[in-house]
Amino acid sequence: MSTEPSEPKPARDQVTIHINKDRFTITSPILGSELRTLGQIPAENQLFLEQHGDEPDLLIEPDKIYELKNGSHLYDLPRGTVGAELDEQLHAAAARLAAAMVDEAGDGTRLLRWEAHLPSHWAPDHVQLFITVPPAYPAQAPSGFDVVGAVASKAGQAPAGSGPRDVGGVACQHFCWNPAGQIDYTEVDGLWRFAKFSESRFLTVP
Repeated sequence: MSTEPSEPKPARDQVTIHINKDRFTITSPILGSELRTLGQIPAENQLFLEQHGDEPDLLIEPDKIYELKNGSHLYDLPRGTVGAELDEQLHAAAARLAAAMVDEAGDGTRLLRWEAHLPSHWAPDHVQLFITVPPAYPAQAPSGFDVVGAVASKAGQAPAGSGPRDVGGVACQHFCWNPAGQIDYTEVDGLWRFAKFSESRFLTVP
């Protein structure tokens, strides 16, 4: 009697991770719900996986499987206030920024776009900037800002703390530029203040 060959099971590895300040040894891949249980994450909080570089941290969803590596760090945050408060902030910012518009990406992420004139030591001197509002906003601050296309000094020098990335099929330049907790993102002018802070990156030569 012949039997059909069974499909090989995916390899599972023992890895050490951190959830908030606690260290755990887990078997990866692992369900998001298992990570939440392991870290005793309150039901009202969201769990995030830290990413390297300028990439926004990854929201861990309970019903998805994640392949973690040794040294992965996760943390939880209270859920951001969305809906009317976020819409109010976006409307207030768009009313005060040049040629501003609000877009929604395919995953529901909100983008605040506007135009800015740059000082003479930058090229080009007119650009479109945008902020990607993170899913846990305002508990989670924006991770820098982007320029559509690219900016350089008149000498051709790339700005420090910036790098290329693709956003929805559009070539952009991401700037890791944060105000170190000096903006209250729960205030109605929170996004507008971050937009103006983003523009301040170009007040000095790179």
